[in-house]
Amino acid sequence: MKTLTQSQKQVYDFVCDTFQETGRTPTFREIQDHFKFSSLGTVYNFVKILKRKGFFSDHRHSSISLTQVKQEASQECQIPFIGLIAQGFPIETFPQTKNVSLPSSLVPTPENTYVLKAKGETLSEERISDGDLLIVEARQEAHYGEIVLATINNYDTIIKRYYPEGSYVRLEGSHDQHQPIILEKDEVTIQGILIGLWRHY
Repeated sequence: MKTLTQSQKQVYDFVCDTFQETGRTPTFREIQDHFKFSSLGTVYNFVKILKRKGFFSDHRHSSISLTQVKQEASQECQIPFIGLIAQGFPIETFPQTKNVSLPSSLVPTPENTYVLKAKGETLSEERISDGDLLIVEARQEAHYGEIVLATINNYDTIIKRYYPEGSYVRLEGSHDQHQPIILEKDEVTIQGILIGLWRHY
């Protein structure tokens, strides 16, 4: 693993700290705003260098995956494990709520968080595999670009990025070749925000 310059380390530390605090890595725009860079191109160049040096493993769709996360002592917390999820179907809730132990660093608000388990490969477009645990913050409103767990017409469950556009909502997946879903706002009910994913190998 190569060493970092001071400015590269500052960007890397910000990404790691954001991940530890929120369970997600910052967007390119958030990095630009934090460091007051003049353009997103500057962010892209930093991420490209950090990827080449082995600190980031991916930056597709303005998102970052960490190869190395700063190691910090992390306690675990018990989060309600409420059921199974498959894209396009209602959530299958368990008769009795279970609990699952997760690192506290992944769960900024344990009291408002629950876990669902991906069933099958219906969420593969979102890079979610069968058996993955989805960490969801219970919320009924979403910010621009957040990944939402929502229902369409009170039935079909979806996980997509959320882009409000006037009286409509654009829902986009991670796959470039798939067209976004455009719906009126009252056709979409937000159940929560996907804040993390826990995968066992």
